[in-house]
Amino acid sequence: MRRYLRMVSGTENVIHELSSVGNRYRDDWGLVVSAWIVRSPPSWRCLSIFREHIGTRACKLFRRPLANSLRIARDSSPILTESPMTASIRRATSLRPGQFKHLIRVASVTGRLPERDVMLLWLTHTTGVRVTKLALLEVADVLYPSGAIKPEVYLRAEITKGCRPRNVYLTHPRCLAALEGWISVRLRRRWGLSGIEEYRGLRPGSKLVTTHKGQAFELAFKHRQLDSGPEVYRACDSLQQTISRLYRQAGIKQGSSHSGRRSLAAKVLAATGEVETVQTILGHAYLDHSKPYLTVDQATIRHAFAIALA
Repeated sequence: MRRYLRMVSGTENVIHELSSVGNRYRDDWGLVVSAWIVRSPPSWRCLSIFREHIGTRACKLFRRPLANSLRIARDSSPILTESPMTASIRRATSLRPGQFKHLIRVASVTGRLPERDVMLLWLTHTTGVRVTKLALLEVADVLYPSGAIKPEVYLRAEITKGCRPRNVYLTHPRCLAALEGWISVRLRRRWGLSGIEEYRGLRPGSKLVTTHKGQAFELAFKHRQLDSGPEVYRACDSLQQTISRLYRQAGIKQGSSHSGRRSLAAKVLAATGEVETVQTILGHAYLDHSKPYLTVDQATIRHAFAIALA
């Protein structure tokens, strides 16, 4: 009993010290201490720890998960909350030519399907197509019935972001060679054969990109909150992880499926100097959407200074 009275008197001293914190936190502190008193009497160790967080360290106490358990009202909000906007957004890195060559070399000798991996890298870096659109591309989108590769690929509205159809162009020789190599692998492993000569014997409705078992990549439904309201969309996380693994194997930090889009945007901006062209190639509805993709290297900046000051 004597020990309990000493602890109650110690609690009264804590309340007296809490009252000096200020009007801003007085109600909240009283709420916490009242809940603390209702509980079983704490040990002297807990009491000393509680005293250490008075004053200047008061805010840090409520950042801990313990503060949520001390709330009495179920519908009361936390005293201090972290803003979701404070977290920095990690953007995919833009590759230099030397980095991309190293990436291709590593991808060509690693993995279960190096031919497919090399094709994925060339397609993302030369067309800027998103990874989910790659998973939805069909054989008929890339090949003519005669079996020739289309120089211009039409991305249908049902597979594009925002249902905005656009065209991408297969003009790079290395990209075309990578496509030929991947088609040869599919024919050799007899993945998605139709039994007819059209489309090189492949089913026109089969997906162009497959897993290491010859099956199509699955898409997951996701939800996000926009200013206009909630939106449901599909994303191919498995293919995105496959491409991100290629960058990790090459030792490239922050490399992802969007690195190809950012690298292509930087090259187009350096070659043309027109942001509108970058917007069209990336398929953005607004010009502001293209700005996060734009990166200018130091050589381009030095060249611009030399031209301007000549």
